[in-house]
Amino acid sequence: MELAFQEQYEKTMPLAWQHNKDLGDCMVELYDKRLWTDVKLRCKDHDENERIHAHKIVLAARSPVFQAMFFGACTNGKDEVQLDNTESKILDLFLRYIYSDTVALTEENASAVLEIAHYYQVTNLVQFCADYLATLITPVNACEILTLAMFYKVTTLRDACCTIIDRNADEILKSEGFLELTEECLTYILKGDTFYADEDNIFIKSEEWSKRKIEEISQEKIGRDIRKTLGASFFYLRLPTMTFEILMKCTRKKGYLTFEEYEDIVEFINKFPASSVKSNSCVARLQREETMTLNGEDGKTNVYDNIDTKFEISVSRDVKLTHFVVREICKYLKYNKLLYTDENCPDISFKKDVFFAQNKNKPLKFKYNWFETIDVKELKAAHGEDLSDKLDTVISGTFKVTGRRSKTILRGKSKRVLKLHEEESTAGNGEPLEEVCQEEEEGEEDADGAVYSKNEELIFEQDFQLQSADATCRRIDLRQPLTLTKDASPYIIETTMHYGCTSGVKMKTRCSNTKTARSKFGQIQVQDIAGQFAGIKSIGFENISNR
Repeated sequence: MELAFQEQYEKTMPLAWQHNKDLGDCMVELYDKRLWTDVKLRCKDHDENERIHAHKIVLAARSPVFQAMFFGACTNGKDEVQLDNTESKILDLFLRYIYSDTVALTEENASAVLEIAHYYQVTNLVQFCADYLATLITPVNACEILTLAMFYKVTTLRDACCTIIDRNADEILKSEGFLELTEECLTYILKGDTFYADEDNIFIKSEEWSKRKIEEISQEKIGRDIRKTLGASFFYLRLPTMTFEILMKCTRKKGYLTFEEYEDIVEFINKFPASSVKSNSCVARLQREETMTLNGEDGKTNVYDNIDTKFEISVSRDVKLTHFVVREICKYLKYNKLLYTDENCPDISFKKDVFFAQNKNKPLKFKYNWFETIDVKELKAAHGEDLSDKLDTVISGTFKVTGRRSKTILRGKSKRVLKLHEEESTAGNGEPLEEVCQEEEEGEEDADGAVYSKNEELIFEQDFQLQSADATCRRIDLRQPLTLTKDASPYIIETTMHYGCTSGVKMKTRCSNTKTARSKFGQIQVQDIAGQFAGIKSIGFENISNR
């Protein structure tokens, strides 16, 4: 019957059916009309006489698995393939991508299409499915999609899931998906320093996860087995970052810790010198994203031709610099000569006896009234005036970051510097080098004996523009997040802003009264060098998860 269908279509098909069709359309026509097919695929939900027809050479051209199946050394020459684990609808979607490079994904089928694409090693389709699933991630389904991503080792989808998970840690802990995680996924989540929630809440939900796993195998829920079931994830329960009271609440009389482990954790909590904990991580969690305000509302307003500011960023752990926010900048017309105004000036009592002695050398305005009375105001200097916000112009600027890239190691007490490079670890004859030496200018030595060059180099520069009248769009995102490392800290930031046109209009903005700002978790410090953060409201960072 299938053969009769194909023969009938070949008899009635237009002679030049390929006209005005691109390659993809022609390939889909071959698939839809079963033209000159040479292999049949049977799925688990097919009826006795149902098959999907395809072309071996097309399948082999897109998939190394099909290539080995049909043209490899172990091919059996059969024209029918049984697919016991595949549904016909999913296979049809997969084959349509094979033939046309297009696929109609939905929330319901994307995971299954990714699975079959991974099995047949069609990597472009795997990534296409991953990118689509990344748009669907919510706190409700993040754990489920993370499990899929880690099982199939799709790192982009895994990282997208972790971003949502870190940003919504409390909601994730309440979800059913958290309790259904595999041990590998649980460990991966807890390993992240940016999975930010109360540590006791993380401990309680991890404990609940372990008890559920134990119930599934009908095992007794005792402390030793609960910890064993948690596996490597137990280390990432940050018990040393708890208070002593919360530690007791979570672990007392449960058998999770030995006496020595308890002793080590308590010593760390109480800040004993040289305290060390091996059972659990001592790194406190912190939020994934953090914004530092540099220039609040308490500073002084100044007028500038151009706004230039320079400040230093020091980090005690690696972070990513992601954006900065520009303060409101007003257009200000500065007068060429000194003028005076009585706007908002208080009245002065006029007493002939002492008035002129008390107000000598002051600019005054006299107003004579009908009833022979005199109103007097002391005038104030007017150097210029604010212009209307409706007068829009472009603010152009540059954002620069300079830092120290290279780290060298001192050899003994010599001023000569030993530079170590992986590619220089062997001599030309393959023998290991004992030393690689290079004369360099002596730099600053740190506690580890490392020396940094005193010479700074430009490591990032970005030009930007914004409309002066647009108060809603003052955030400038870096074209790519810039990693600031602890080893290369500190970094110098310089910003320059000016109006895009040449005129007598000046820039009026607020500068900060504060010279130093520190982040919420203390890992970032910003120090003013010049300009008092003029024109810069805040800077944004992304803390690195260290997963």
